[in-house]
Amino acid sequence: MKFTAEIPDDFVPKDPVGVVYALRDALEFAEIPTVIEELIERAGIHQILDCSTVHVRPADMDLLGEVPGQGRSTEVLAYPNEYGAFVYVPSPPEIAEDFKNKEEYLANLRSDGFSESFVKVLEFAASKNCIWIKFDGDGHIWEELDKREEDWR
Repeated sequence: MKFTAEIPDDFVPKDPVGVVYALRDALEFAEIPTVIEELIERAGIHQILDCSTVHVRPADMDLLGEVPGQGRSTEVLAYPNEYGAFVYVPSPPEIAEDFKNKEEYLANLRSDGFSESFVKVLEFAASKNCIWIKFDGDGHIWEELDKREEDWR
């Protein structure tokens, strides 16, 4: 993959720090971070969302199954463990390949019995370019997500 960014001579500052900031701004404007993320993925580096199980229902965790990679839902690849589970987050191209569209995929999750809270966690992880979610009782509590403490009592 090859790309170039053209910066006019009068735009580039003469000091090294200014050059770095000018290049960063040019790359952000050209949406190059997406390209960089793809390159990182090819190198085998992926982001994982650390997420407390308080953001989902106990029933959601039950749906992830007891056999690694073979949850009760046909839509979710999960590897449960004694503390929670690792859940694969389909990226938009994979959703498009396997399903007609994102809404159909989410509808399938709901029909399998997953809560809106679980769906929100998946969407949140995808928005952060995460490939996996690590659900753990002691995981990170996100202000952006629902908290289901009452379900866990």
